[in-house]
Parts: sequence; structure tokens; C-alpha cells
Amino acid sequence: MEKFYSAFTVEGFNPKELEKIIGFCVEEDILNSVPNEVFVFTGELMNSTYGLTGNSAYPGDLHFLVIMSEYMGESAAVHPARLEGNLYRWFDDIVANNALNERDLRKR
Repeated sequence: MEKFYSAFTVEGFNPKELEKIIGFCVEEDILNSVPNEVFVFTGELMNSTYGLTGNSAYPGDLHFLVIMSEYMGESAAVHPARLEGNLYRWFDDIVANNALNERDLRKR
């Protein structure tokens, strides 16, 4: 999953709405084109890969959509964080925040 660093990530989306989300992102110039490849995985994989537990763990069935940065459009860096009811973030920010949360949990 390290190849996802600095990748555009939609956290908590419905996989049935994948085409709708991609289309929206292209229309809003968040993406410069429809990607040839996207990655979809669940919170269960995030938890096991990054050792997330307790309050820092994701629901196992929460879906993530990851799109590599080569598809980022001009608006990606400045677009609002919440669009169409989904949370959009950079993958490396998600991992860094999770690491801090997990570290704080273990200190308690």
C-alpha cells in the first residue's frame, strides 16, 4: 500500500457509486481524466496493514477508493474536503493521522 502515498483517496464511499464519483471528480477538475486503474479496499485491510486498533480502527466494511496522483486535476489541491457526502483526503495524510491516533491510544 506504500505506492498510494500522495494518492487521492475517497474515504467511506459506496462501491456501487464508483462511476458517479469518478464522473463528479472529472467534472470538477479534481481528476484530469478517467483513470485507467483505481484501487478499492476496506477498513479491514487498513486496520491490518497499519495495526489500527480500538478507536483508531476503521469499520471493517468501510470502503476506500484510491486514485494515483498522475490523474489529479488542477482543483485537487484546493477542493473542499467533503463532496457528495464522501470524505476526500490524501492517502499519506490518512496514514500519518492514523499513526498519531494509534500512538496516543497506546500511551494511555
